[in-house]
Amino acid sequence: MKKRFDPWLAAILALSAALNFYKIGESGSNSYYTAAVESMTTNWTSFFYASLDSGNFITVDKPPVALWFQAVSAKIFGVSDWSVLLPEAIAGVLSVLILYMIVKPFYGQKTARWASLVLAVTPIFVAVTRTNNVDALLIFFLLLATWALMKSVREKKWSWLLLSMAFIGVGFNIKMLQAYMVVPAFYLFYLLAAQHSWKKRIVHLIAASVVLFSVSVSYAVAVQLTPEENRPYIGGSETNSVLELAFGYNGIQRLTGDESKDSGSGSGSLLNSNSTQGAGGEDIGEAGFFRLFSDSMSGQASWLLPFVLFGLIALIVSVKRQKAWTMQHQFALFWLAWLLPMMGFFSIASFFHRYYLSMMGPAIAALTAIGGALLWSMYKEQKDWSRFLFPIALLSTFTFEAFVLYQNIETIQPWLIGVVIAMGLIVCMLLLLTTKHAQHVRTAAMLGLLVMPAYWAAMPVAAGTTNSVMPVAGPASTGGPGGGVFGDRGVAMAEDGERPEIPEDMEVPDGMDLPDDQVNDGNSEVPEDLETGERPSGGGGGMGGSISDELLSYLEENNTGETYLVAVQNANSAASIILDTDYTALAMGGFGGSDPAMTVQKLEEMTANGEVKFFMTSSGGPGGGQNSEVTEWIQENCTEVTSEDWSGLYVYEGA
Repeated sequence: MKKRFDPWLAAILALSAALNFYKIGESGSNSYYTAAVESMTTNWTSFFYASLDSGNFITVDKPPVALWFQAVSAKIFGVSDWSVLLPEAIAGVLSVLILYMIVKPFYGQKTARWASLVLAVTPIFVAVTRTNNVDALLIFFLLLATWALMKSVREKKWSWLLLSMAFIGVGFNIKMLQAYMVVPAFYLFYLLAAQHSWKKRIVHLIAASVVLFSVSVSYAVAVQLTPEENRPYIGGSETNSVLELAFGYNGIQRLTGDESKDSGSGSGSLLNSNSTQGAGGEDIGEAGFFRLFSDSMSGQASWLLPFVLFGLIALIVSVKRQKAWTMQHQFALFWLAWLLPMMGFFSIASFFHRYYLSMMGPAIAALTAIGGALLWSMYKEQKDWSRFLFPIALLSTFTFEAFVLYQNIETIQPWLIGVVIAMGLIVCMLLLLTTKHAQHVRTAAMLGLLVMPAYWAAMPVAAGTTNSVMPVAGPASTGGPGGGVFGDRGVAMAEDGERPEIPEDMEVPDGMDLPDDQVNDGNSEVPEDLETGERPSGGGGGMGGSISDELLSYLEENNTGETYLVAVQNANSAASIILDTDYTALAMGGFGGSDPAMTVQKLEEMTANGEVKFFMTSSGGPGGGQNSEVTEWIQENCTEVTSEDWSGLYVYEGA
């Protein structure tokens, strides 16, 4: 049977593309990852390990798969904010398409359209697709895994199940344990829905688990089998181990709230102060049942949760009426098993960033569409009390959307609240009083539910102000560009899109730049005359500061062939140099400055081999631990380069 062109799907994909691509790159990119991408384009070792620097001293704190896509794009189009954002934006549009393909065989074309439309306008999903944070590609591969799982059940071929688990394994090599949040839903669905004997289902899942494990650890095994002296240090880990990175820094610490790697405790300078990730955990509300409905969280992904709740009620009613679990019911249960554990995690976790909520987007979209189909079916039957569920669901959801607007009343037009409440009352009354033109009312009502989420998603898009380090949607995103904007180095942004407030007494080496209006002014706007350039700048990859122009010029003029222009404490400072010069820089302490990557022995070897001779340290002196020993060695064995333009610069002149 020839497949017909679906103009409505085409329109939805066009909308998704517009939201993902319009003014893409104007807000810059996450310079931490962009610097790694630039290094990855220079040699295969850097490419394979996702090294921050082309000299392969240390990697970024994530596996390399997502950055491989960005590096390929950068190799084709040149390194720029636009080129590194391109794979994520494409992944966002393809995710909308794949969700349509997943839902259609179970609930039909119309429901599939609604699911894809909801995902396309989910605010935090749109926000994250406009950055080079890796979440959009993770969601894409998890949806590919879902598509393969559904195909396995429908066609009764367990080979598709193996492919499904392989895709999740790829997801693990994008963002580690975050990919496993959906695994329980996959196992549950296959156990319930696969049309094989129970024995075969269990055997199939055991085999699938082997595939999942094998693909997941493939990169880690490759790293561990390589002698440490022949590869870069694994950034973010304490023991130079990928698995320790997965289960520690990118695993348990996200639940327990251990931010030691993010806070950057080390040398005692701005180079080692609060990092981007550390700052992101401050505005997620108090842990508890209502966290997802707090003022800082509700506008990102929670708009339609009341409707999902009524859809769950409709699902239970449908099961009781049919007295059986049909494939459609099991399909809905799959998405519930995807969503509910995530809601639980985000309700109790001590540390995460708001853009992680994008993981809930596909499930909310699917359940909104499925719930809409079930509620509408019960309304049309007009049999019993269940016919009231659809109007009440609409009114409840419109009311909640008005509440979200009220939470943000200082940053929106207050009359919008009245409009949303009026819409809810009108559609509810029309559906309760008459069934005439109910189909048109239903369509208008469902579209009406998506107006505010779409508005929230479009705010940073229209303004070109997506926070490229800590993406958020809605009014909070329009305070200014995020990190990595073209031009002005050192313009770091807080998670709400505004410049972070820097205490007056914070010690900053004279060779490091912070804009004057960034001190004690968290609401300062980016200057209108911000210059642009052809390369992404090393701007706000975090509060790591940046090297001043005077110091950069001095370092470049006095480089005598060393691999590294200068060694700094953390990755964000190194990223500034990598992106703004033709040289690479050495981040001795990784992302936040606290990785034990550099040792005194390693430092002695690198200086003796002529790999690095300049070191930027804090004028405040060394901190504690291993970083303290390294700083002491630098101060004892190197000569300080004094200047009125900077302080804390040391040069090694030989033993």
